[in-house]
Amino acid sequence: MKCRAWPAWPLLAVAALLSGCGYGSASLAGVLGDGERNNAAPTLGSLEVQGVGVVAPKTSPAAIEVLLSDAEADPATVELSMVVPGQPQGEQPLLALPGNPTTLETSASGVRHALSWDFAAEPTLPVDASYVEGVQLIARLDSGASQSIVVGLGNDPPEITQLVEPAAEVAGIMSLRFAVRDSSDDLVDVAIEYQEDAAGAWRLARPAGIEETLATPEFAFAGVQALRTGSPLVFFWDTSYDLPDLEREVRLRVTPIDPVVAGESTVTQPFRVDNNDEPLVQVEGVAFGLNPNPRRGIPLPYAVFDDEGDPVRVLWQWRRQSSASFEPLGSSDPTELAVWLDDPAYARAKQICTRFPTAVGGRA
Repeated sequence: MKCRAWPAWPLLAVAALLSGCGYGSASLAGVLGDGERNNAAPTLGSLEVQGVGVVAPKTSPAAIEVLLSDAEADPATVELSMVVPGQPQGEQPLLALPGNPTTLETSASGVRHALSWDFAAEPTLPVDASYVEGVQLIARLDSGASQSIVVGLGNDPPEITQLVEPAAEVAGIMSLRFAVRDSSDDLVDVAIEYQEDAAGAWRLARPAGIEETLATPEFAFAGVQALRTGSPLVFFWDTSYDLPDLEREVRLRVTPIDPVVAGESTVTQPFRVDNNDEPLVQVEGVAFGLNPNPRRGIPLPYAVFDDEGDPVRVLWQWRRQSSASFEPLGSSDPTELAVWLDDPAYARAKQICTRFPTAVGGRA
């Protein structure tokens, strides 16, 4: 910049519109002296750090935008520096900003310059570009005027916390409670999926209350603010839609996603979804009581009803009148019971009725 003699005190105005990382805006205007002048000093019109807002990408490199204006369109030299909280060095120049300090063009109406800044390469900032709050970014003109803004730089992946495990068995619409947190209070999406067995594919879990004609959304929650202290959420899963008339052991997987990166998934313990109505057996007790031959093969007239039309296997037990109850089977798993029933010792111990091998009446 050219050096000029001033006939009176110089008139210097510095005004800046600053924004970044959701901190809003700030402005500063100062006047030192008054009087006539032959040439105005360049002014710092605005200083803006992009890429660190709530909805904008927050990866390195970020873009620093500088708007410079000068009535005579003289070039202006700008130096950028920063103060990182907790660092003993105090104010340090931006070493990862090429050509800092740099001389830039100006105009009477203002020239906007975009400067690429690889902040992850700064010695006093994390190399993984993780989130740092409260970084003071300072811009100075060669005339001595300066302006600063406090921003948050970088990004941390969101987290799922405080997940409450589902009940051991559920049916219909079930609830899943958890919290999502983010160190920079980002807006996040949350995907929730279910898996029917340990090796099965993960499928989107359908939220309750959606019209049947609509597809299951990609995200159970979209655009919710994840506070750094944690934002509690409740997901209502329509298991009757995803697992109609079925009984399955499942797991749920919850994944938070911010505008930059997905956080680590949290998976529940296995639990059972039972949307299969139990079959009903109706025994014709009158016919059973009228049987004339209670010592050999006894006919047991009955009817079976199942709303889903599933194949049903009926197991009969007997007990003496003096017994208070039937022997417990030890399991309600049909597959497991089918194996045990092939064991004669198990059938005797549990007093399971044995099918009579032949008919006892009529002609051969």
